[in-house]
Amino acid sequence: MRKSQTRIEHEDAKSSNDPLKLEYEDYLRNQRGLSERTIYHCWRFADRFLQFRFGGKTRDLHEIAPTDIVRFMQHLVARGKPYGAASCAVRLART
Repeated sequence: MRKSQTRIEHEDAKSSNDPLKLEYEDYLRNQRGLSERTIYHCWRFADRFLQFRFGGKTRDLHEIAPTDIVRFMQHLVARGKPYGAASCAVRLART
């Protein structure tokens, strides 16, 4: 990925007013020491899970159950590439 694209992704992330996204990115940046590119991709993955789990409804993270994560992983595996089981496991391990 080119530096200019990473800079654009970082600017997009900064412009978000989603408190969950901002907290998650802050955690990945300051506690985990991840690069901006990795943070961007981790959020994209997390956002896909949230969309899968909640759709357009209000997100209540306390409602997430282990079975939700299993169903999401099964959904990704069934779709195949580009988000297969290995990619899913790597993203989950980073958080």
